[in-house]
Amino acid sequence: MLEATISRLNNHARIALCGLIDGYNMAGRPAGPANFGMLLTKRVLTQGFIVFDYNDRAEEVQTELIGMIEAGRLREVQTVVRGFHELPKAFARSFIDGAPGKLIVDIGDLG
Repeated sequence: MLEATISRLNNHARIALCGLIDGYNMAGRPAGPANFGMLLTKRVLTQGFIVFDYNDRAEEVQTELIGMIEAGRLREVQTVVRGFHELPKAFARSFIDGAPGKLIVDIGDLG
């Protein structure tokens, strides 16, 4: 996706880089996009961040995102696995599977 996007970036564009969870358990990092050098010639600013950098804005963002979901402008993406017995596999899957969106373990009614 990045490779397809780089050539369409404006000069002095900015790219937000957040999260590398898909690579946590890889033996080596994958090769980068073939056109990675265009980030230099276009003078693109790439800055990493983690969610905790903006923890003070969590309530504000939650309110805005809920409004967007309710208005139909944003769609939640969830992967649901069913049963408490699936919890260990779901935890491991969160690092290796690449399941889209939020990974939820539905434990059902335990009572």
